[in-house]
Amino acid sequence: MTLDRPVDIIADTNTSIEIPDSRDGTNPQQMSNDFKKDSSKIERWDTTHSEDSDTFVSLDHSERPIRPADCAFGWIPTLAVMINYMVIFGASNSYGVFSTYYLNIKFPNTPATTLAWIGTLVTTLMLMCNVVTGALADKIGYRRTAYIGTVLCTTAYILASFSDKVWQLILTQGALLGIGTSFLYAPSISIPPQWFEKHKGMASGIAIAGSSIG
Repeated sequence: MTLDRPVDIIADTNTSIEIPDSRDGTNPQQMSNDFKKDSSKIERWDTTHSEDSDTFVSLDHSERPIRPADCAFGWIPTLAVMINYMVIFGASNSYGVFSTYYLNIKFPNTPATTLAWIGTLVTTLMLMCNVVTGALADKIGYRRTAYIGTVLCTTAYILASFSDKVWQLILTQGALLGIGTSFLYAPSISIPPQWFEKHKGMASGIAIAGSSIG
């Protein structure tokens, strides 16, 4: 078939491929080969996207993943998670030291069962609030969730240092600290497996080891 003029072939993304005019002496067979070669370079894109995002998703399966599996950089967030576990579980595992000080020096007339509420609330709220903080981490991102947890934990310890009543410690070192550690625990538990395939177990083990170190 003789082409009298250039023809635009419209792809899925409105990408135009111009076929040269055959009247300039171009071999039709060569034109066909060039067209197939150029057509193979066209990527199909899904133009559906969320209202708050302008990112288009490529349907080409040859694209590189966002997080390369088993890369060396993956050990950096793993060590960061280990430090988070040191803070998270260190607060609850070391409460016995605080309890001894409260019973013998600061609140000698207060029953041990009352002071036990401080350490109990830390562990209880840390695990219970994961129902909320886990979903929040998926919505706003792990980094922002960890920032919130860092601010809450720091505020809890600062306020606890100024507390001179048992109920104040229950609210600060108990309740507020427990909620703050929940914001740190939710993203930390799921970060190491996202960076590894072959070393997923080792990465998780190194991260969780921070709970004993703390």
